[in-house]
Amino acid sequence: MVLVCVQMVGLEPAHRKIGVACSLERPQVAIASIGLILTQPIYDPGGNLRPAQTAYLSFSFDHRVIDGTVGAAFANAMIHHLEHPWTLLVQDDWT
Repeated sequence: MVLVCVQMVGLEPAHRKIGVACSLERPQVAIASIGLILTQPIYDPGGNLRPAQTAYLSFSFDHRVIDGTVGAAFANAMIHHLEHPWTLLVQDDWT
């Protein structure tokens, strides 16, 4: 069994919590931390400035169990499902 933990780093914006780190405790092999969702200016593909909701994500993996390729795939899948939550309800072949 692989145990993955998800934690929230608090209600303060993550950039104010620079010292926050994810720490694993047995039997966890991975942990993901999610910061506060903030509205920030971003550039869209057309180069226009627009508001967007963003959040800081942090991942830690026990590399004795999960290598970097699997960790990156997990992080990309988590980001995809956070950006497109309806894909959790239907079959999604986004990869």
